[in-house]
Amino acid sequence: MKTLRTTLSVIILAITQVAVFAESEVAAPDDLLVNSGAITLGLHGNDRGVRGMGDAFIPVSPLESGLLFINPRVSLNDDGEEEFNFGVGVRSLVFDDQMILGGNVFYDTRWSTYNNRFEQVGAGLEMLSRWFDARANYYYPDDKKDVTASSTTTSSSSSTRTSLGTPFVSGSSILQRRRRVTETTTTTRTFETYETALEGFDAEVGARVPVLTDLATTRVFVGYQRYETPFGSDLDGWKGRVEVRIGEGLLLDAEVFENELLNQADFFVGARLRLPFSAGNLLSGKNPFEGASEAFKPAPTVLAARLGEMVVRDMNIRLDGSSSIENPSKGSETTDQVSRTDILTIGTVPPP
Repeated sequence: MKTLRTTLSVIILAITQVAVFAESEVAAPDDLLVNSGAITLGLHGNDRGVRGMGDAFIPVSPLESGLLFINPRVSLNDDGEEEFNFGVGVRSLVFDDQMILGGNVFYDTRWSTYNNRFEQVGAGLEMLSRWFDARANYYYPDDKKDVTASSTTTSSSSSTRTSLGTPFVSGSSILQRRRRVTETTTTTRTFETYETALEGFDAEVGARVPVLTDLATTRVFVGYQRYETPFGSDLDGWKGRVEVRIGEGLLLDAEVFENELLNQADFFVGARLRLPFSAGNLLSGKNPFEGASEAFKPAPTVLAARLGEMVVRDMNIRLDGSSSIENPSKGSETTDQVSRTDILTIGTVPPP
């Protein structure tokens, strides 16, 4: 896992260094490819809280019929959790520009409510078209467990042993020594609860709904998600999603989940604002958001306009918590011993 992260980091660093130069110096076969860069800001929430995100889709190099891109993303919620993602991907028009096929690799890191840090590598495949979409993502995290709470219990038990010595005569009395040894054992046990990142996947398929096509583009999705947990049964369930895109600049969406435990919620509603962004313009001193005033005009009908859409994948490394588990390495057992000797009179010496 460490080698995989190191390799991915080197690739990301190299691409980042050449990204802005490639965008400004390489001519694209179509203006739509050049203008595919975008900044997306979003808010999602439900009755349990709100989370926000910022996503940058930056074309690195146009291909003959597609583009190579990098995709940094940050997100946070009102519980204090933060996440950073960095992806590298490719999208290409195929079948006479009737379909877009794409793939991506992401490095994700998350700081949980308990200030524990988790990392994972994710990979995704996607198919986009005018009427049907499909995508699948796989997530492979590190395998560490971090403590979220700790408690100790202390108990003690005692036992007494008695031994008698050989009787002896002192004066007119027959005496005997009695030795009593009391042992007290004190046991301290430590119990901890843990959280860990989950390995798993999600997938969805969807279709465009032919309603209100002059005002907005509506798509409906159905999907499935499954994650492995070391603390019990695997977590899985169906999900549904609806997104309504108004022009290229505003997207409204809602998502429902079968497994409330897996998602810490049974629904989300939200909105995303998408603004065109050009790293080349930024470096040359021009307006990096050139064209933002046209973001709410009707979306282009050519499929190539979808090359710069935000990558749809889980915005959070999935975590699961354990029940209280004893940690034997943090327990202890001590024994104290107290002895006492008494002299008993067990008889008298008969007179001569």
